[in-house]
Amino acid sequence: MNIKQLDRKVSVSGQIGHGDFARIGAQGIKGIICNRPDGEEAGQPEFATLKAHADRLGLKMIYIPYAYETVTPRLLTRLNRAIDAVDGPVLLYCNSGQRSQQLWQAARGPRRLAA
Repeated sequence: MNIKQLDRKVSVSGQIGHGDFARIGAQGIKGIICNRPDGEEAGQPEFATLKAHADRLGLKMIYIPYAYETVTPRLLTRLNRAIDAVDGPVLLYCNSGQRSQQLWQAARGPRRLAA
């Protein structure tokens, strides 16, 4: 897992697993947003399993799957609200991190640059 920081609050990474939660917590991340749809690839950990682990560790975990379909205002609003709902740093993840970064840029990038 390679974590890339995008701004003071948001970072992205590729697929996470149970063994990554210690590192995620050690970096001060308080919330995790999954942008990867369940079943995208064989052997991929399901969101519900990861969420149960995150819940035990006190990390907020939110499922906002995105499979490169059209970016809609509703999707961007959901992502912005999810990021804003976490009191602290947030990690977005997908298969490689690229999709999450593109989604974040569509949702937050221009607003952050203009501020």
